[in-house]
Amino acid sequence: MKRISAITIMLIGSLIAFSALLFSPVKDVALAQTGSACDSSVEVRSCTATVQIEGNWANITSSDSECSRVDWYSGPQPQTTIVRGGFERVELLGGAPNSVEVSQCVVIRDLAQRTPDAPETIPVRCGYTSANGDMTYTTLSIQARSREEAASIAQERCRAMDSGMERVTCRFSLPNGQIIERTTVAPRITSASQHEATCRAFGSTLRQ
Repeated sequence: MKRISAITIMLIGSLIAFSALLFSPVKDVALAQTGSACDSSVEVRSCTATVQIEGNWANITSSDSECSRVDWYSGPQPQTTIVRGGFERVELLGGAPNSVEVSQCVVIRDLAQRTPDAPETIPVRCGYTSANGDMTYTTLSIQARSREEAASIAQERCRAMDSGMERVTCRFSLPNGQIIERTTVAPRITSASQHEATCRAFGSTLRQ
């Protein structure tokens, strides 16, 4: 009797452990047979699927090449298969069922792909003038969804860093008729008259 009781206890313990394994919650992140990680908690759109039995194997196809979650029935038993690339082959451990039926096909998030709307870090070359009028170049790391958006953001940042100053070269005539050139730093020149006025003011400081 003690031997039977021990065997019975062991059998009950095994059944409890198997039940806990069978009914444990499925994690949102699942692996397809290809090893690709898919997030079943994020549903993207619907799809269509088929299940065909071939011996002790089920060939499951999805109309979408991205991650798909196919809910189907193997006889009376509900099944869920993660499909990526449009096809998965699953072994039927209990043998071939009398019937199969697809209940739902949903495209889910593929963790191997970047979300199209998610920003990425894009390096953008930026040129601006320092306070002494020298041109300075740097590379900015911009968080944006496209290179066009990154260029627009970088342009604004470069404009904010720019001093608005530039080096201006002026030519002067000496009393002996010699022409000399001198350089000064002034607000950015936008016209010939502004250049002339800048050089005139610069020349007056040189004569002092």
